[in-house]
Amino acid sequence: MDDGHARSQNKPADEALFLQHENAWFDHYLKGVGPAPSSSAEALTTTCPKAAASEGPFEAASWDQLSPGEVRFGSAAAQTVLPGAGDPSIGATFDPIAGKDPCATASGADQPGAANYRLAVPAPGFTLLGSPTVIADLGVANADSELAARLLDVGPDGKERLVARGLLRPRSGSGVVFQLHPQGYRFAGGHTVKLELLPSDAPYARPSNAQTPITVSNLELRLPVREQPGAVGGLVKTPAPPGRAAAPQAGPAGPSTGAAGLAGRLRATRKAVRAPLRCSGGPCSGNLLVSRGKLTLARGSYSLTAGPTRAAKLRLTRSGRKALAKRRRSGKRSLPIRLRLEDAGRPAPIDLARRLRLRG
Repeated sequence: MDDGHARSQNKPADEALFLQHENAWFDHYLKGVGPAPSSSAEALTTTCPKAAASEGPFEAASWDQLSPGEVRFGSAAAQTVLPGAGDPSIGATFDPIAGKDPCATASGADQPGAANYRLAVPAPGFTLLGSPTVIADLGVANADSELAARLLDVGPDGKERLVARGLLRPRSGSGVVFQLHPQGYRFAGGHTVKLELLPSDAPYARPSNAQTPITVSNLELRLPVREQPGAVGGLVKTPAPPGRAAAPQAGPAGPSTGAAGLAGRLRATRKAVRAPLRCSGGPCSGNLLVSRGKLTLARGSYSLTAGPTRAAKLRLTRSGRKALAKRRRSGKRSLPIRLRLEDAGRPAPIDLARRLRLRG
């Protein structure tokens, strides 16, 4: 409901409904007066402006049954969240204390250095009831980095309003799952749902002192909604099980398979490229390919156990040795490349844009 601590609007009607339930609970269990309160789940939505009545109450026998449907969207393409990204004035607008107005809006344009994901909402729209869930593959060089998520409603006028937010101290790995704060909110047809990933959400939360770039790929956002599966032209789906479904296996089940992620800088000697990898969740195996345009510079495979960071050695191709030698002769100490990671524990390969450091 839209009542309580900031950023709530503390609507009198919402508070009155809450107090009604609260008093009934105290009357029955402490005073022995009146029937036992219902154990159902109940929710009211956030609406703007403050004078607009909240939608609901929506009732169900359990929390899960409040949202029988799910809207899912995302992208497999890799995006990089850069340190220092984010307009401070937008952060101030959405701050619970400094922002003051929970219905305030800001420019809905994508901010450089952030990872952005959008879904156009068809008529008649849908109602979020619960916690938005993010599932993604993350590449993080520093465990003290921060990932801030904002769920936004972008109107036809191009202005965005904050719906929910969340914070994560991310780790590298496949299928990392985290949730934003729960919310009740209706996304109207003609609007856009936007997920924005930033390196910080100041002044709501202070930035990390040791922020490094974060690579995000294979992202899926799951929104629990009150509409039934099949609604909104089929956009609403049956809620998926937690996490990603595992690929089917033939024969007896073997040991659990983990997934490896890049855990540092790529460095090249005159014969090979060293790629630091961290394996999580079980044994990891796969192939790596370093390329620049259509030119393959290096390739190799790896087999790791879960634990500390280890370096995979990728042999330079003949063309790769020539290209790097030419780069060194020109006085350059690095070059932009693309790393393709094909891991047995990932549903699909990922491509990462990186710089390759050249050793003498």
